[in-house]
Amino acid sequence: MEDNKEQKLENLWSDCFSTEAMQNLTKESHLVLFGDNSSGKKSIIDYISKNIIKIKKKGQDDEGPRLFSSFDYDHLGNTNVWYLNDPEMKDFLIDNFKPGFLEDTIFAIVLDSSKPWQFLDQLSIWSDVIFEINKKLFLQLPVAKQNKMKKDIENQFKFYTQKRKKLQKARALDLMDLEEGILNVNLGVPLLVICTKSEVIATGEAMKYFSPRFEFILKNLREFTLRYGATLIFTSSKKGTNMNVLNDYMRFIYSEEDFEHPPEINDKEGIFIPCGFDSPKLIQQLCPSINDPYDKIVSNLIGSGEIDHQEVICESWEECLEELSKNESLCEDVPDNIFGDPSKSGDDSKASTKVNAKSFFEKLKGNTSKIRTSTAGRTSDETEEEKKKKMEDFKKKLQIDTD
Repeated sequence: MEDNKEQKLENLWSDCFSTEAMQNLTKESHLVLFGDNSSGKKSIIDYISKNIIKIKKKGQDDEGPRLFSSFDYDHLGNTNVWYLNDPEMKDFLIDNFKPGFLEDTIFAIVLDSSKPWQFLDQLSIWSDVIFEINKKLFLQLPVAKQNKMKKDIENQFKFYTQKRKKLQKARALDLMDLEEGILNVNLGVPLLVICTKSEVIATGEAMKYFSPRFEFILKNLREFTLRYGATLIFTSSKKGTNMNVLNDYMRFIYSEEDFEHPPEINDKEGIFIPCGFDSPKLIQQLCPSINDPYDKIVSNLIGSGEIDHQEVICESWEECLEELSKNESLCEDVPDNIFGDPSKSGDDSKASTKVNAKSFFEKLKGNTSKIRTSTAGRTSDETEEEKKKKMEDFKKKLQIDTD
């Protein structure tokens, strides 16, 4: 009988803790993602939504590629997701984001790992934007709230732990000053630096570029995250790398849940350095003898000669028309009144259509040859890009004319 009472009491406490945990998880939170259109912000949210929390968005199965505006908005469960793609649109976010949201907000700068030479520029641009946005909103909060939020970020370094329940705040540590270089800028709001498309780091020709530079790139990223008290994480929506870690870490920030994933500093594709883990001493171990500017070591990959890009050869107009004239399947759906003989019907009409279509393309080819001959002196000045654009425009026009 006594054992039964103890079991009931244990179940009661368990239900209480579960209810409190659910309240923490179901309260509204905000994730603000900063980065250019190619950084992969949308891919992060889509992957977590489809593969981890498995929330089906309305019309998701039928959605084609979404066109990004400079400012966008989405949902991830109970988290409101805000996208900012253009620094000039920061005022729009300021006008629509309430200061009270900041207490349950995560800021994230999203970087494209296929363009590492842009990392520091992107970090500089977006950190300035975040600082300005946060300054205007943060200062509207009560001073006591501001101090508490900043203290919470500071405590991540003083009392770093993965277990909420084991957090022991010693008075001596609480009064301790942070080392120089740590948390120079305290936003009072958790900040993530997410490097997407991490699969490129160890893929094919790109690996030759990253291998001698990766430590240097990582050193600069970690110096930035240490100054801002940010978390650094490398992800890949293509391979699913660190997506569970990212999702669980955001839950860890938003709620009182424990976080089970350890830091990762060795796996190049799966780097994960949470706020509070890193230190100047750890960072100094990375390429200590290199003090060159970032852009000198991490030069633009395109045109560097270090990766052999496959040459794209644009076919000539004559070759294109020759191909079209031989492609009978292209003419199967062409209405009879375009190329066919109205006096014929059925198979005879289709045969007439194909013959006339072929004649049409051959005639165009002949006219194109004459034009090319008469403008031979000028075509040499055209770039391959211009030629390719003209070819695409011509194909579109041809398609319109024959639809």
